Amino acid sequence: MMYEQRIEEYRESMLQAASKYGYTSKETLAASQHLDKILNLSFKSQEIIPPSKSK
Repeated sequence: MMYEQRIEEYRESMLQAASKYGYTSKETLAASQHLDKILNLSFKSQEIIPPSKSK
């Protein structure tokens, strides 16, 4: 899938920032936000509409 590689890249970037600057640094937080955005796009593209419940 097209998002999988990007997710892995952003995840690795976040982990590198955390290792270099610490988990609460602005660099790590920015990388985490980028990862969140790509994850949200990925999940949104896979959204499945649940079946309606019968009454």
